Amino acid sequence: MGKLLSVTMGFLLMAISGVAEPITISSYDITDAMVSGWGLWAHTYSGTITPIGVFDGSAVADYSGGSGTLNDDIIGTSASDTQLFEQGQTVQPVITLFLPGLYTIGSIILYGGPTNNIYPGVITGVTVGIGASSSAISLSPFGPRAASGQPINDFATIIGTSLQGIPTTTITLSNFTGTVFEGHFSITEIQIDSEIFVPAPEPADIWLIGSGLLGLLAVSVMRKPRVAI
Repeated sequence: MGKLLSVTMGFLLMAISGVAEPITISSYDITDAMVSGWGLWAHTYSGTITPIGVFDGSAVADYSGGSGTLNDDIIGTSASDTQLFEQGQTVQPVITLFLPGLYTIGSIILYGGPTNNIYPGVITGVTVGIGASSSAISLSPFGPRAASGQPINDFATIIGTSLQGIPTTTITLSNFTGTVFEGHFSITEIQIDSEIFVPAPEPADIWLIGSGLLGLLAVSVMRKPRVAI
């Protein structure tokens, strides 16, 4: 029983914590970025913002040389602290992330939101560029769910792809695809990890896992043979 209890608690701890080592994003550039303020969506950026036009009623600009909402270590919960993007034939955003040194990448996490909006994250694919190489990578969803029932956060595992083991100081993200409303999607934070990211399950999922494992523990106790005296 003691061994099974140890395994149970170990599994629960593994489920509660993600296995990853975050890498700092020093700054980032964006081409074809929707500027802050459209439709009550707001984000910050400390670098140069160069207007390039107006598409579908929203101003679009190129961002360069700064930091802001996407790397401020804050996972926003509303439209007022989340950056909205548009992906279409005319507007095709490219996000370039700059790292403080040379790193090999394990995972890329895109935190979307908010859950109560028609423009959640829900990104299913992205082209990742590392060094001179690039690869279209499918994203795996996790975290809280939007009204549609889909998790709003997504992560890409680099391990096992053609990009694995390539040291780099920059990463580009482009060709975003997914279940986006009218070509829009949102990102509140980007995280880069040196290892494979293991997302922590939602509290309800943790309860189900814990209940199931404790149930197995109870069955084990009931089946333990009694010693005759």
